Amino acid sequence: MSKKSLISSLIVGLVVTIALGIYTIVSVLTGGGPGAVNKNQNLAFRVGDIIEEFDGYKEEDNTLKFQFETENVEERPIEKNEDGQYQVVSEGSFKAIVKLNKKGDTITYSVKTYNQGTGETEDSPYVVANAKNLVELRDNFNALKDRVTGEDNTVEGFAVPAYLKLVGDIDLSSVDNWIPIGWMGHEYTGSIDGAGATISNLKINVTLENIADFIANYNDGDGTFSFIDLGLFGAAKDITIKDINIQNAEVSIDESVYSAIADKTLEIPEPATEFARVSMGSLAGFAQSVKVLGSETRNNIKSNIEGF
Repeated sequence: MSKKSLISSLIVGLVVTIALGIYTIVSVLTGGGPGAVNKNQNLAFRVGDIIEEFDGYKEEDNTLKFQFETENVEERPIEKNEDGQYQVVSEGSFKAIVKLNKKGDTITYSVKTYNQGTGETEDSPYVVANAKNLVELRDNFNALKDRVTGEDNTVEGFAVPAYLKLVGDIDLSSVDNWIPIGWMGHEYTGSIDGAGATISNLKINVTLENIADFIANYNDGDGTFSFIDLGLFGAAKDITIKDINIQNAEVSIDESVYSAIADKTLEIPEPATEFARVSMGSLAGFAQSVKVLGSETRNNIKSNIEGF
């Protein structure tokens, strides 16, 4: 090989090496190789929440990176708890980049965290930031009364909020079968500010196998009757709901349930003597003195009332 050819080969090799080096540096900084995909997602939490989206990822191996608004660790809105999970400790905002795989696919989370209010005033509302918060509210509210006997109960640390506010979109796809909030005789009351948030992917399907989760009794003074109220709220009364969007909700009752009701073969819980009705909706099944402002629904309510 001539001296000129050797020099040319060395220059080409050096260029390739530099190119590879630059590529490697870029890969480390961005976390992505050829074809890597970065997705963006907004998350909202309230103080005390565990951020499970970060489970399994670590800052130490560069699969989790944070971008905080402050360098002061004590002022950051999250910290690791004794179980090694990230927990919200204060109000604030930050970004987190999660590297999903060796290919370099990432999710960039824009996270907002909120203090919980008392729920007693409009300036200090009970905050619902995500699906887990909504499920917790539902479970606590429903636990205040027995749906069959009507007996009142207490839930430690929980009082029905006069003012409730959603601070983020809520995806209920992780909830296989939504149990509504409240029922006739245990209606949800108060003021709810959706703040433009969207509740999506609410799914309800009542079958003969799960009907006990949905059926309730009510005594109207003339007797005790059984009924089913279906929606985000089973029943709501004396309530104002504003700026909530319900999208992609599916509420349905299996035909076998309708057949059992029509044939009067449906087993109803004592002391009820008769099955009275079924009511269905995306926002609420049964509503009395309800004011709905600036809200939108795009949903599928399936009802087969043949035989009634």
